[in-house]
Amino acid sequence: MTYNLFGTDGIRNTVGKPPFIQSDLIKLGHAIAQWILSTQGPSTAILIATDTRQSCDFIKATLQSSLLQYPLIIYDAGIAPIGAVSKIIAGSRGWAFALVISASHNPYYDNGIKIIRADSGKLSVQDEQEISALFHQEESLQRYNSWGSQQNFALLFNHYHQTLKNFFTDNFLTGMRIVLDCAYGACSFYAPEIFRLFGAQVIPLHTHYNGTNINDQCGAVHPQALQRAVLENNADIGFAFDGDGDRVITVNSEGIVKDGDDLLAMLTHHPTYMREQAVVATSMSNQGLHDYLAQVGKQLIRTAVGDKYIVQELQKQNLLLGAEQSGHIIVRDYSNSGDGIFAALRILQTIQITGNKNLTTFSKYPQLTINIPVSHKKDLRQNPMQTYIQAHEQQCKAGRLLVRYSGTENVLRLMIEHPDEQQARIIINSLANVLHKELS
Repeated sequence: MTYNLFGTDGIRNTVGKPPFIQSDLIKLGHAIAQWILSTQGPSTAILIATDTRQSCDFIKATLQSSLLQYPLIIYDAGIAPIGAVSKIIAGSRGWAFALVISASHNPYYDNGIKIIRADSGKLSVQDEQEISALFHQEESLQRYNSWGSQQNFALLFNHYHQTLKNFFTDNFLTGMRIVLDCAYGACSFYAPEIFRLFGAQVIPLHTHYNGTNINDQCGAVHPQALQRAVLENNADIGFAFDGDGDRVITVNSEGIVKDGDDLLAMLTHHPTYMREQAVVATSMSNQGLHDYLAQVGKQLIRTAVGDKYIVQELQKQNLLLGAEQSGHIIVRDYSNSGDGIFAALRILQTIQITGNKNLTTFSKYPQLTINIPVSHKKDLRQNPMQTYIQAHEQQCKAGRLLVRYSGTENVLRLMIEHPDEQQARIIINSLANVLHKELS
């Protein structure tokens, strides 16, 4: 049985480690090409985009050396946020798939590959397994009997802007002073320009990328610089994106961070979503969100961590709105994929409709998290790990304790919610200590 190359969000690892080595990337290109041909047939059009990491050009060129040995048409959009790519291919009759080379919020020395379907967005598990099986097959995949073509596609931004104009009126941000932290990533040009085109006065942060500074103490994972900039510039609001632009975190005019839980609560008051009887979030979402939604007659449906699981549940339940606490916001009347720029604009639209300028939402349970670096992900269902976890769960009866491996990084994530923050700190520190010893 071959293992699945895909994690929580595409294929991801440190560049220089499999499959982000030249030989594996060549094999992966052949596997992706064969899978696309088996799915759509010859002359299928593919859109490729990257974030700003220095390794993106190498990965793209190596993949293309295999893809172009097949009758495929490749359109290279250069650096572009994944939300723009996902939306454009979903609304087009031209492209069937997109490949986005990015490791999202990870540091520059990591990279990743996300494959997006025009018809459904995220790949299914079956899609992932089929590509993985083709990658692992032993026989040579080299072929020289057919060829594809490649051309630059410089019009993605214009198409994206025109699409957004279907959802927001011209100059609706006039008079607003907005800070945008672009994390030295794929939003560095797109976000400031889009917000200016809608009339905002934009104060851009972290837009001058150099290939190694992506997400470095900035962006959605590190909003401290955004907080300072909002206060120093007397801004109305600030938004921070991650490396590929599918996450967004907000800072209000008082410098207070509002995460994906807050934004999800805010969006339930937008007219498009007010009639929704349920919204979808993950196991990491704060219990305060659950209580808040219950008070307004809405159900919170929880999934495993990962925006692809949110999308799957939204599709299953025929719902429109879901989010991760980390800032992935899914609004299905727009797209089946996260788009930080669109989500930020939708939040601003909601503020204008409701008058809730400070993004006041709900009281949160004290929530603490610890990440433990690991070199090997041992089975948490086996002893002694299972015994340790269960013992600490017993101490946390008044709250919630979650232990899981990250699907995008080599870390074990611990999260605790408890009405008593001091007790929560004691429990999570104790568990972190014993698990660190077992996994180090």
